[in-house]
Amino acid sequence: GSAGGAGAAGSAKAAATGSPAATPTSFETFKEYTEAFKSLLLLELHASVRSSVEEAAAPGAAPLASFSGRVDTISKVDQSQVLVFKTMLPAAPDGNVGRSGPAGALGGPRMQQPGALQQMWASVRSEDLVLLTKRPLRSAGELLERAPTVRCLALVSDVSNERGEGKLLTMRVYADRSSAEAQRALQPRSEWVLTRLHSLVTHFRELQALCSAATLPDARLRSLLLQPAAAVAAADAPPPSLEKCGVLPAALRAALSDAFNESQRSAIAAAAGGRSRGVVLVQGPPGTGKTSTILGITSALLTAGGGGSGGNALPS
Repeated sequence: GSAGGAGAAGSAKAAATGSPAATPTSFETFKEYTEAFKSLLLLELHASVRSSVEEAAAPGAAPLASFSGRVDTISKVDQSQVLVFKTMLPAAPDGNVGRSGPAGALGGPRMQQPGALQQMWASVRSEDLVLLTKRPLRSAGELLERAPTVRCLALVSDVSNERGEGKLLTMRVYADRSSAEAQRALQPRSEWVLTRLHSLVTHFRELQALCSAATLPDARLRSLLLQPAAAVAAADAPPPSLEKCGVLPAALRAALSDAFNESQRSAIAAAAGGRSRGVVLVQGPPGTGKTSTILGITSALLTAGGGGSGGNALPS
């Protein structure tokens, strides 16, 4: 959804300064809720992109993939330009693209194996944020010091294989995210260097969830988002015990206790025993048992039947 100009300006200022305004603890409307968290999402995006560049600039870290290419076609759509960009060999910082062996990534060693080139091309995917410049960057650290004069940010919307070597990237470029020099230079057949900065997949998911909050079908969930004080107070209480969850048969409690760790058992008990107010958040890095915990919650809810208040497991 779109937001008012004042809210957008405040969000942009917060993202630029890195100091968000105090976030309210409750909200009267979803418009207020969306405005508050939109600012936080912008801050998170800003920090994530900078973190990716800083990590690539660190000694021994995986560098940023960089490719030379040419604008195949360009068209104007709404307030943006849609480019079809044909990649060539990865860009060498000396500007001699592919001549003495491509420098497949900024700050990284020269890579000449065909498999390595394919791996770098494969690193650019839909919903990636990329930077277009007229010359190769010396290193990822250059972006932390001073932005190139001729530059524009672009969002990759599609990646397809080109006959022979290279790929065709469809990208969207916004004029307000480009330097004046880049806007003049961005023409069909113009050559650029593309540098992959960061994947926006997770950020788009968060934004989609934020924009969909007002349309949640369950009134309890909408109320919980706007007025979370009761849930915060409940969170300060001791974690629920699966062993004391009377709505579940003893045999199931024993089986779940054997299969899950303490935090997972607490999540299952909160969902089955009604402590969750309809929401159970399951979060953690890959491989930490999120899916199995959700299956445990589902088993508990199905067994409890009408004994618990029910709940929705929300993987994160």
